[in-house]
Amino acid sequence: MATKTEGMDKLKDVSQELLHNLGNKAFDTANDKLSGLTGRLTDMLAFRARGWELVVAGVSDDAFAAVESRVRRAVRIGEGRYMLDLPLEPAPEHLLADLTRAGAHLVSLNPVRQTLEDFFVEQVTAPDVLASNRGLGA
Repeated sequence: MATKTEGMDKLKDVSQELLHNLGNKAFDTANDKLSGLTGRLTDMLAFRARGWELVVAGVSDDAFAAVESRVRRAVRIGEGRYMLDLPLEPAPEHLLADLTRAGAHLVSLNPVRQTLEDFFVEQVTAPDVLASNRGLGA
């Protein structure tokens, strides 16, 4: 007759094997999905700029009101200081020029891109991947 600790040890071994197999299956699925992707990250469509993050300071209420309709999202991060989420087009230089003419100054301007992590999660959670048999069923 098996002792309580022998039963727990067997359960632990079976659990570890199951987790190992699940991990291998998930890795294989992700590898299959991503194996056709080659080239430099900057060449991949997913990593092209999708917009701009513009941080400006010295923005008056009137200057902000004048450009607000051209901004996807604005976050006030301090007195007269804003983070503006801009679309890819039109070029951010036009909006920045309007703000600087009104007395604001540039803090930073960065392209907004999808992260590698976001891209990976998107690939492995795509409907066709989720619908595939991962060996998890009975």
